[in-house]
Amino acid sequence: HDFLERVADTIATEAPKFTPKRTGRAAAGWEKKMEKDNFSVENRVPYVGYLEKPFVKSKQAPRGIIGPTLTSVKGKLKYLLLRKYYQIHYSLKMQSLLKNKVN
Repeated sequence: HDFLERVADTIATEAPKFTPKRTGRAAAGWEKKMEKDNFSVENRVPYVGYLEKPFVKSKQAPRGIIGPTLTSVKGKLKYLLLRKYYQIHYSLKMQSLLKNKVN
């Protein structure tokens, strides 16, 4: 659950960075929604979908919004996963050492 919330937070933080900001409305429209173990990040600004379309050549977001956002999120989450892996690995190793010391 904690990891899913981190994913949602990261997407909600990164998406505005890749959203064109002529007025700032679309960038401000990103919201994280959580329900039990599910999450979504959405933008209900009516025209946000057009900013993602290939025929709209935004000078601020020529590659769209979603693709660059997911690329950025993937890098950040890879770091979080590796950090979590090493925390668990280190914890298990310490538990094993302590257990062997007691016996």
